[in-house]
Amino acid sequence: MWDTWEWNGIDWARAAKGGPTACHGTAMAYDSFRGVTVLYGGAWGSYQYSETWEWDGSAWTKRAVSGPGNRRNHALVYDSHRKVAVLFGGDPSANSGDTWEYNGTSWTQKSVTGPGGRFYHAMAYDSDRHVVVLFGGSSVSFTQYKNDTWEWDGTTWTLRATTGPTPRVYARMVYDTARKRMVLYGGSDETAKRTDSWEWNGSVWTQVGSNNPGYRSSGAGMVYDTARNQVVLVGGTVQTEWRNDTWVRNSPALIWFFGQPFSITRNVGQEATMAVSAFGSGTLQYRWRRNGSELTDGDGLTGTRSPTLRIASVRTTDAGTYDVRVFNECESVFSNSATLTVPINRDDSIRALRIAGGMITATADDRTRLDVLKGASAGKIDIGDAVQLLRTAVGL
Repeated sequence: MWDTWEWNGIDWARAAKGGPTACHGTAMAYDSFRGVTVLYGGAWGSYQYSETWEWDGSAWTKRAVSGPGNRRNHALVYDSHRKVAVLFGGDPSANSGDTWEYNGTSWTQKSVTGPGGRFYHAMAYDSDRHVVVLFGGSSVSFTQYKNDTWEWDGTTWTLRATTGPTPRVYARMVYDTARKRMVLYGGSDETAKRTDSWEWNGSVWTQVGSNNPGYRSSGAGMVYDTARNQVVLVGGTVQTEWRNDTWVRNSPALIWFFGQPFSITRNVGQEATMAVSAFGSGTLQYRWRRNGSELTDGDGLTGTRSPTLRIASVRTTDAGTYDVRVFNECESVFSNSATLTVPINRDDSIRALRIAGGMITATADDRTRLDVLKGASAGKIDIGDAVQLLRTAVGL
């Protein structure tokens, strides 16, 4: 078959017959800037193609451009920030580990290192963080299944994770723009046919949900419908049976941020607050963190379970990076990070000194500053040195 079909959220309708040669193992991506769908490569039997085609909603046009060469089972996504289609990997005579970009006029190979050669990998574009995310696949005739997660920012491939879904091929992945996370479904690993769903938030993978379309190997198509906030999956094969069923996955209850915490600078002893504004269904709960560790109320710290975090009297140990996890019964999301900077102030250090038993001692919170000022041991210096510090503090 070489016909083209379109989905309106309810029904499929044939849009055209003819166009690219009937093939399998091809890849497509939608160029939102030019309003065309780009198709590259594929195979029929043992013959592999190196053709670039574009669909404008009415007709297919073959583009007379040279490109990445014959291949199948590669991945192609569109980077809307840089306005290029990004292709990685595939299955020519030797497994490919090359990166190519297409700007609508020509293909350009990027001279970079990154994920090793592979095919049947999953790839999608994160339009909020402006990175291409790649997961899994296999190299060398299905003998080395992978579960590494890589990100491409247009310049460099970065390995982001080696844990999460099991090493697998045939997985499908799209970016949920409403919930700002990758959604990965199914595939096959070395021990089983998988029907699990996973989500990638840019930091960690989380397994989600239990209802699923059932297993299918190659040939399935999965996209994200931004008009209806749905993941749409169609077709695929189960052993020798070709499927034509269509499944949709609605985004669960959303949590939206309309106010993020922002970075601040506070001196020792001043009050500091950070706040977030969020909206979502049900009851929202909050968990503030500093440097990735969850906080609890106490010792001048309040609001760790509320939208507003308050530090009554800032200490040097309060400096760091803060964020908050907001969650309900269906979803958990993190705010942007914000930094609390606490500068070392010589006058504050001097005012905090106390005389005891012929020695001048700083409180525990001020020892770091005292060490910086005088190299003191355990926060103590003799009175003679303290006099010099006091002279320095008042400019004498």
